[in-house]
Amino acid sequence: MKTASNRLTLNADQAADVAHELFEEIRRAAWEKASDDFDDYDLMTRVNDMPPNDALAALNDANLPSHLTRPIAAALVLLAPDTYAPHTDQTPATSPPDTTTSTTSSAVLWQNLADALNALVDAGQFPHFHNLYGTGNNWQHQPYATASDADAPWVVLDPAARQFTVSTRERTLSGEHSRQRQPQRS
Repeated sequence: MKTASNRLTLNADQAADVAHELFEEIRRAAWEKASDDFDDYDLMTRVNDMPPNDALAALNDANLPSHLTRPIAAALVLLAPDTYAPHTDQTPATSPPDTTTSTTSSAVLWQNLADALNALVDAGQFPHFHNLYGTGNNWQHQPYATASDADAPWVVLDPAARQFTVSTRERTLSGEHSRQRQPQRS
């Protein structure tokens, strides 16, 4: 007697997308369960700061949200091994997650931002983060950063260019970076 087998074929990107959605559902369910137990809630606050592979291992060790986490974790490792495979040199239960190195490009960008902020602090320019919001910028949230020095340049998000730009206090507060760009006429 022959049994039919179902095969699911996914390319690497599709498999990673499925894995990420499944991981987010696990994390969401774990938060719901953790809201009833102080120790689980404390674990979940630490899990939020961990990279996905360490977070999955911590949830797996704690059986959060349920005993089904272990087979789901195994499936995630198969679907997206670069993201969910455990580190061979550390486990979340014995050491904190390594935030200095990561293979994801967004983690590298965030580390670069942290390095730049640390360089400002080392130079005596203590960054302050703010949000412009009001009639001057058409009620759009517009983040900007300044330093403790009164003459320091301001870094402001220019919504029209969708980029942060270095400016001055006067130009920023006058709304120069808040104006929408006009379409070019032909």
